[in-house]
Amino acid sequence: MIEFPGVRRLTPGDEIAGKFVLRECLGRGGSGVVYAAWESNLGRTVALKFPLSTMHLDSVVTEGQALAAFRHEGLPTVYAIDSFGHIPFLVMEYLSGHTMSDIIERHRDGPSLPWREAVHYVRSLVSVVQVLHQANLAHCDIKPSNIIICPNGRMVLIDLGIVHQEWQRRDNSEVAGTPYYIAPEAVSASVDTGCAHLLDIYALGTVAFELITGAKPYTAETLDHLYWKIQHGPVPRARAVCAQVPEALDELVALMMAKSPDERPVSVDKILYMLGAIAEGRSLLTEDQPRSVLMVDDDVDYHALMAACVELLPRRVDLRLVSDGAQALEMLRRRPCDLAIVDLEMPNMSGMELCMYLRGIPESRDTLVAVLSGKAKPPDKVLLNQLGVIDFIEKANLTIEQFIARLNSLINRAASMRLRDG
Repeated sequence: MIEFPGVRRLTPGDEIAGKFVLRECLGRGGSGVVYAAWESNLGRTVALKFPLSTMHLDSVVTEGQALAAFRHEGLPTVYAIDSFGHIPFLVMEYLSGHTMSDIIERHRDGPSLPWREAVHYVRSLVSVVQVLHQANLAHCDIKPSNIIICPNGRMVLIDLGIVHQEWQRRDNSEVAGTPYYIAPEAVSASVDTGCAHLLDIYALGTVAFELITGAKPYTAETLDHLYWKIQHGPVPRARAVCAQVPEALDELVALMMAKSPDERPVSVDKILYMLGAIAEGRSLLTEDQPRSVLMVDDDVDYHALMAACVELLPRRVDLRLVSDGAQALEMLRRRPCDLAIVDLEMPNMSGMELCMYLRGIPESRDTLVAVLSGKAKPPDKVLLNQLGVIDFIEKANLTIEQFIARLNSLINRAASMRLRDG
């Protein structure tokens, strides 16, 4: 890598390429510097972006070419790529206003940003990202300081220096992006080809969380500890910080920040729909969309308990009760369900065997599975986790209130998964 000392020495008043006079420095990072400049031959103010070293030459060309393909109010207009000596630089639209970082900072120590206003900002941002994703591009560095709010309310997403063509093979040799906003799979260098858009969805979740709460999802004293939290720490919930946040918004933001890319919303289109419903007060799950639950247990007393508990739930449930694994498989092939609760100790086909079958039939691919057991051993739980079982409900000392709470949580989770996948 060769640094460009001439770029580092630039100061306001310098003339560039015989037609640009530098004004104030708009921003400086590890890869480049941006100046406002007066373009004398056209009589206008523009923004000039210079790379700081040979390592960042390609990013200037990449960003220029990416922006040149669009004419959208949510992206800055690029006018040209010019040169300063042998160093290329971008000539772009000058944007006045403040960044989303400024908005967050204003509310960090005072009253939090009203959640409806936060949703408005996030919807505008997601709409811009949608344009990139429709062109099979992922931004890969979405963060509050890269989002400008102009005086007329226009929102602009800037800095496409590491934009990624979705179907190109991604270089996983180094972590790319800004630490607080990068996804777990980027930290572990395991981003699959065709999945870069899910990095953007994770980043959108972190920005939404910070707008709503005024706090970053994860903080740490060292970069290694921060990366560990991103990969292994629990996903924070906005409602834990701001109780007034609607449950649906809290759930959506948490889904966007899911550790596994497979658990995030599959597209920004789905996120836009969900944000619109939340903003307009529309239910994401209407009363004519009951959640379907299958209970597999040979104990008829637990059938009666389940039926009684379902009646006490706030959401309508389509409950199906069967007594053995063979009946369950036959029913699932005819009518897939959202949630299956399986007893481990059953004759003929055990709950363990049924869970193995469930993972192998396409009709139950999207069914969440929980296990009801009186004596599951640790090795059993390890194997069941590997089979995708998401919860273990111990029969011993289980009160009706506890069972209702667990059941409601599982059904809400199943509902969220359906929303995620559309």
